[in-house]
Amino acid sequence: MDRLLWVWFPEEVTINNGDTVYKVTYGPGGTEDPYTVLKSGGKLKKYTLSPLTLLDIKNVPLDYSVGQGPQSTNYRVKWDGADFTVLAKLDPMNGFWGPLEEGVDPETIDLTSLSYDTLFLYSQALHGNVQVKLNYAGGCTPIPGSPPTFSCPATDSTPVNSYTEEVIYPSDTLPAELACFGNCPDPAKLTTEDPYNHYDWEPQVGVLPASASYATYTFDTANMVLMSDTTPVVATNPAQNFQWGIMSGPLFDPTVYLGNLECDMVPGDPNPDSTCGWKTWGDIPEYYVWETGPNSWNQFTVLVDGLGTVEEFEPPLLVSYTHTWDDLSTSLFYLEYSGFGNLNGIPGKCVDLDTGAEIPCGPYSRWVPQFSIPEGSQVDDVVTATPYIVKPLEMEQRMAEAADPNSCAELTLKTYTLPDLAAWVDPNIGDEPVVEGAPAVIGGVLQIR
Repeated sequence: MDRLLWVWFPEEVTINNGDTVYKVTYGPGGTEDPYTVLKSGGKLKKYTLSPLTLLDIKNVPLDYSVGQGPQSTNYRVKWDGADFTVLAKLDPMNGFWGPLEEGVDPETIDLTSLSYDTLFLYSQALHGNVQVKLNYAGGCTPIPGSPPTFSCPATDSTPVNSYTEEVIYPSDTLPAELACFGNCPDPAKLTTEDPYNHYDWEPQVGVLPASASYATYTFDTANMVLMSDTTPVVATNPAQNFQWGIMSGPLFDPTVYLGNLECDMVPGDPNPDSTCGWKTWGDIPEYYVWETGPNSWNQFTVLVDGLGTVEEFEPPLLVSYTHTWDDLSTSLFYLEYSGFGNLNGIPGKCVDLDTGAEIPCGPYSRWVPQFSIPEGSQVDDVVTATPYIVKPLEMEQRMAEAADPNSCAELTLKTYTLPDLAAWVDPNIGDEPVVEGAPAVIGGVLQIR
């Protein structure tokens, strides 16, 4: 099967499901091959667990949100081996990571007063959502209150859930039914400010997962759309707070993972088995997410050739890279290779334009990679474990301001004679020629007349 990297259309061009487009080959004997557009109002993505520990992600930048909705504050933190140290705060007005305000912003994440026994973070370097499972050994202490909180320990051995992501295509095999407990989109509510049904807000006490209440869906691979009974789950005009799109919570195969949601909610009860729907967010190793909305990135578009073969888009190659820091500690990063010269996912920092010193990001700073991968370093395909070697195409050396201004006093400087203006000659190339008619050759390709 041919693998395409992308399909792109100008903004003023509207492409509908079922339209015919042509692949044009220019030059002598040029051809036009027809393709049918398969377009859906949403797309399904699969997430597969990649288990790590805090030691694996030491010093990796992690984004952490405090609060809810528009009033929330986003911080950038890192695990330093002892604490989640807060590095910077996002300025929502300009999108830059800026300095912390002393006495107002936290210096670390307070693990003694948490709303959950899991930290929900985000990291581009780890391919998206990151969950730190603080209570993996039952070490968290519930603190009564309204609402109750948790006090939890964290060490280098604390488990971390990171997930790889892939888009589903018509050739993929899917479960016959998909179950949902949290953020389950309701076709009748997709234009409202809360387009979901929720089965995970309260534990279903005394109810085994097999008898629990949850939403069910199927997926129509012919039309690439999520179905709630016989109704497509497609949002074309969502509420203002969902103009960027609607995403479901975890959708999973109930015949395989429903039992993962069993929990004990009543200590000492001889029949404590209950269903905790919120466990879908971290206790299921493989799940799906449905995204729908009015924007191109919320939708699914592929081309089908004359034989009915879907031309699948090839995603960037996901590779893992272990970086060694100056203190000889290591961190694991997931990077995306999207073609010659494009290795993405290395976190960045900002430096002063004059001194090169690290400073908060702003209009007078320069963004640079947080680290450089040494030439010849190995990265590994996350799926196949195939090793690859990294080779730089360009290298840069930045000058740092000397700590002692007098350290250059003993340097021997060489004097060079520079040219003056008398050496300049007017490069007169004559009058501009008159060109008539269309060009015969464009980019080295002879045009068909």
